[in-house]
Amino acid sequence: MIDILRKAASEAGEKLLFYFQKELKTTEKTSHQDLVTKADLEAQKIIEECINALMVEKGFNKHEIGFIGEESLNTKGKHLFIIDPLDGTNNFASGFNYFCVSIAYLYDGILTAGLIYQPYTNTYFFAEKNKGAYRVTGKERINMRIKYTDLKDSLIATYITSNPSLLNKIVSAILKLNIVSRGIRILGSCCLDLMHFSDNANNINVMIHANPRIWDIAAAKLIIEESGGVMTDWKGKPTLLDLDTPSRSYQVLVCHPDNLKKLISHING
Repeated sequence: MIDILRKAASEAGEKLLFYFQKELKTTEKTSHQDLVTKADLEAQKIIEECINALMVEKGFNKHEIGFIGEESLNTKGKHLFIIDPLDGTNNFASGFNYFCVSIAYLYDGILTAGLIYQPYTNTYFFAEKNKGAYRVTGKERINMRIKYTDLKDSLIATYITSNPSLLNKIVSAILKLNIVSRGIRILGSCCLDLMHFSDNANNINVMIHANPRIWDIAAAKLIIEESGGVMTDWKGKPTLLDLDTPSRSYQVLVCHPDNLKKLISHING
């Protein structure tokens, strides 16, 4: 399945790079900070068409293939693919190269495989359930395992949501964590932040987010778990993907298991 995800992500990535740093019309979804571009829409269409073709080629029934995609895509299927065709749209639209493609695969509702592709660096992050997590750049293939870092030595990634009802909550949480950590970083791509957490370099040690959707976290969730991390809400309850309500938002905390209780205490203290 990883081969299918990789092929689809690679083709979408080519389209994103074709449009990157070119003048591109943007459309606001909920605000001027929540954008969609022609690149998002075309990349999602490429992923959907590529996966359908490859799955049918391998003998799967097209009627059993479903998709949940950020850009108004929601079809049921025994074989379900959750797509973020361009995570980091604001970065992309601003000419900042920190963006990626994310695809998760679920079989009968079970998260089975996930892949995140950073086109600008030609880097793939992927995992299959119970088979570990890996990073591939060119011919280099690295088994991804997180390392424990004390909270005082940790960098924390976050995003200041444009949702006014959640803004005060995330600001309050990061102000509390800023005091006890090495500092807060806002880079603009939830999926890539999570990969920098999962990677051996462990440049990001904690990630906290108030408003991601299922397409922001599905693939990353499996990669995080296979690399030894945990994804929970701000109370420590494990994150469960809600396939029936794709538009719902999640409250997400990602960290090394040994830091979870300490983080929860600071956030809710």
